[in-house]
Amino acid sequence: MKSKLRQLITMWFVILITSCNDKTITQFTVPFQLDHNRMIIETEMQRTDGSWRKALLWIDTGAPNFFMSKSLAVDLGLADSSVEGNYEIDPPKGVRIGAMNVSFDSVASSVMEQPYWLF
Repeated sequence: MKSKLRQLITMWFVILITSCNDKTITQFTVPFQLDHNRMIIETEMQRTDGSWRKALLWIDTGAPNFFMSKSLAVDLGLADSSVEGNYEIDPPKGVRIGAMNVSFDSVASSVMEQPYWLF
């Protein structure tokens, strides 16, 4: 009887440890600010040197591209401060929303200086 109980406890422990090792996040919730019907969330974006910085992200604009201000792009190391106007850049290396890392690798990204009210 003791050996069966020991086996059951061991099997339960193995299942518990195995399930705790699965760190895949499939859903999460983050707070947002509603500003003039724009849903804005706090994120972290990775600079080219590997460090992270906080940024506000406007969600679901309906645009197929990722637009960012020149000051954000320069701070992330994605743009040159001497270049003027709107132009394409590489996407950020990493973006974290809540506890989830989000890949922007296949998203066309651009610096958008005009219209200024956008940022």
